[in-house]
Amino acid sequence: MKKNVNYHYYVEGENEKSLLDVLKSELKCIESGKVEKFNVIQNRFTVARMRPLKNGVVIVLVYDTDVETNTEILKYNIDRSEERRVGKECRWN
Repeated sequence: MKKNVNYHYYVEGENEKSLLDVLKSELKCIESGKVEKFNVIQNRFTVARMRPLKNGVVIVLVYDTDVETNTEILKYNIDRSEERRVGKECRWN
């Protein structure tokens, strides 16, 4: 386990949230971190959502591939996540 590394998991729904809670707490196979419901395929990250995250945070996106494939929004969210991971200021629309 890495010390001083923060993890933030964005999951699509309750099922994924429950799965990650079990993987973190009971099985201890993923790093501990905050789990938040947010559909990264249907919704774009906003500055307000990303600003509270610490610089250097590891953001993990968990989503179903059987729902819809809107790669434009997913790509946008991945780009915003990468900016936060490397510590850039949140100043995008």
